[in-house]
Amino acid sequence: MTLTLGTECSGICAPSVALSLLGVGVDYCFACEYDPHCRKQLVHHYKPKTLYDNMTTRDVTKMESVDLYVVGSPCQSYSYLGNRKGDADGRGLLVYKAVEYIETHKPKYFILENVKGFYTAQEGKVFAQIMFRLNNLDNYSIGAATLNTKDYGVPQSRQRMYVVGVPKDQHFEFPLISPCPPLADFLDSSTAEATLTPFAEASLGFYREKIPNLDENCHVVDLSVTKDYVRSGKVNICPCLRINSSRFYVTTLRRYLTTRECLRLQGFPDSWESVCSDTQTRKQCGNAMSVNVLVKLFQKILTEIS
Repeated sequence: MTLTLGTECSGICAPSVALSLLGVGVDYCFACEYDPHCRKQLVHHYKPKTLYDNMTTRDVTKMESVDLYVVGSPCQSYSYLGNRKGDADGRGLLVYKAVEYIETHKPKYFILENVKGFYTAQEGKVFAQIMFRLNNLDNYSIGAATLNTKDYGVPQSRQRMYVVGVPKDQHFEFPLISPCPPLADFLDSSTAEATLTPFAEASLGFYREKIPNLDENCHVVDLSVTKDYVRSGKVNICPCLRINSSRFYVTTLRRYLTTRECLRLQGFPDSWESVCSDTQTRKQCGNAMSVNVLVKLFQKILTEIS
């Protein structure tokens, strides 16, 4: 099976990786990505036929129609850690450009991804407008749900909203929760211990005050935060990776997460090799969709196709 694919806010294209893991052929018709480092990854790994650099300036009427359209629009406008301005922030308007593509080209399937705060930003106005426009097309059966990466086989607590559209005559249900392997399965045991700065030592001390037996159990804690931002988290679950994960510290190994481990915790296989610096790769990883979640979503869609 081969699907034509189009992505926007493409990042490092987790959708293409997920489809390849399922053995699905991809005819990558177009990608759209503003960040030049991500574009470098896209060209190296996936070679989309057309690569746009700005959703606000590309001509939607001249874009190619595809079977599957996937967009992970910027989260800063909707995240509880961001400014929560919704569509009052220019980045928050990009989701409307995605809806414009769907209205114009009516792909067979689409997935829109964002943080769970998308539901409630601006008292839910943006989410309501998006769903009204999509449902008004009358082409699709549409579902929206919050899925957590840790519930689909990778131990990272990362809650994201997924809006999935399939043909109206097709039944779709979100995937059931599946077991999660231990965090240790995603970590390298041979990496050397880290030397902590005084600030990091102080931050680790705050975690020790909050979490019993911190050093005996496998926790990942963020040593870039002050006392007021210390969170207890869960044993054997990595907190949500962000654009700067360089101070995510593994308590039992006494060191920071490596870039490779961050990629694993987003579901990327070890065969995926970055062509950018560690700093840029960590940023890209923090912005990416979780490959393992997309695998589960695509499996449901492909089952219905079959």
